[in-house]
Amino acid sequence: MVGLLNAVVTGRQNMIRKISNIVGLCVCSMFLTHSLVIAAESSANTTESTLSVPYNGTVPKGPLTFPLYKGNGFQYFSAGVGLEERQLTYPTYPLKMILVQGARAFLSKVSLTIKQLDGPLTFEIPASHVEGPWVFVNIPTGTYLVTAEDSQQHTIEKQVSVTKGKTTVLYLRWAS
Repeated sequence: MVGLLNAVVTGRQNMIRKISNIVGLCVCSMFLTHSLVIAAESSANTTESTLSVPYNGTVPKGPLTFPLYKGNGFQYFSAGVGLEERQLTYPTYPLKMILVQGARAFLSKVSLTIKQLDGPLTFEIPASHVEGPWVFVNIPTGTYLVTAEDSQQHTIEKQVSVTKGKTTVLYLRWAS
């Protein structure tokens, strides 16, 4: 019975992720119970590994895994699809961005450029690496200009200050 339930949930998750990729919205569902590791392309300066986060739910057993990217000396990953992913305890990263459209709809497939205003660091996160509405970035203390572009080429720019030992949450909200 558990195997059948797991297969049904995995099928629903695959369907929701495909719809999410087409529409550009992260469709969240109470039926999602775990995250898939989705292969993403690597560029010359970006490497991919896997981040494993403990999960105490009943289906599936074991940790949830997420693609963990590293490029230009920083690490980042995307999460937050479904209730289970939003209830996990993630590693502490200095910057957590939440991608939202309107009052409540989460977004994915958003490209991000992060430029350090008080230093030389600039890096890009391609839309193909943003599978969920939360993007965690391990960057040094500083002030940054974040430029985000959704699948409709609507752009948002926000300034954020990141301090050592604390997670700064930045909401990037597009109009409905």
